[in-house]
Amino acid sequence: MTNAIFGLLLVVVGVRVWRLGRQLGYVSPGDIVEDYYGSKLLRFLLAIVLIAFTIPYMQVQIMGAGYIFEASTQGLVPFWLGALITTLTIMIYTSIGGKRAAAWTNIIQGILLTFGIFIGGTVIVALAGGLAAAMSTIDQQAHAISVLTAKDIVEGLRIKISEGAAINLGRAVIILSLITAYVFALQKPEFLAYIGAVATSGTAQFLPLLLGVLFWKRATRAGALAGLIGGTLVTIWMQFLPPPEIKALGIMSGWWGLLVNVILFIAVSLVTKPVSPEKIEKIHELANRKLA
Repeated sequence: MTNAIFGLLLVVVGVRVWRLGRQLGYVSPGDIVEDYYGSKLLRFLLAIVLIAFTIPYMQVQIMGAGYIFEASTQGLVPFWLGALITTLTIMIYTSIGGKRAAAWTNIIQGILLTFGIFIGGTVIVALAGGLAAAMSTIDQQAHAISVLTAKDIVEGLRIKISEGAAINLGRAVIILSLITAYVFALQKPEFLAYIGAVATSGTAQFLPLLLGVLFWKRATRAGALAGLIGGTLVTIWMQFLPPPEIKALGIMSGWWGLLVNVILFIAVSLVTKPVSPEKIEKIHELANRKLA
């Protein structure tokens, strides 16, 4: 169900965001958010939320790789070592090669994954249908965190650093995020799906304000801020401290967060000053051109 939703979002939202990025030079989520809503605070808070909830998702992938190594070698390579090998491998090629390396490894891993599915035997499928998928996810997430830090936190706060310092900062962030995810992975929580749900619930709070940029002319800076903050806090509360009667309903914390997010976003937007008409027309025209 999640993959189906992501596929729909890619068609409805992803293409439009790509189009705006290509024409207006957007690189990170904060670029489009600050340009449309005119808020550095919103850009900064969004970066913090996305970084915080991306780490658990990296943790899931590293844990998966550790389990694959352990199972496919019948315990010869223990969980901690398999996870460490994966983490160090990604750390090396993403730190040295940058985004281009991550892109090429995705291509190679995609070929390997396809080969494992259609041609390989059980061992190849288990080690290659799993490691390729996990590694291609981890390296992209590590680079996403690097971009969020460099663009939306450092540049967003108008902190002046040289190009060389920015590159080194990106590498340091990649290494630090991978180490953090690996340490969390060593805790071996009982359910991988639970950790994945935490990550998805948090990053999903970006969706309402992004949809506001693309489709709703009445969206405002105050509404986006209220929705993001309220939705994130409710998500955290519902994930870790839900009232028993609400927990019994079995609804994922992210859905509660999105509900509050959307309500606050709409309600506050309707009573606060909207974005300038010129900005609205420019963004909506560019995003939706040739897509109708």
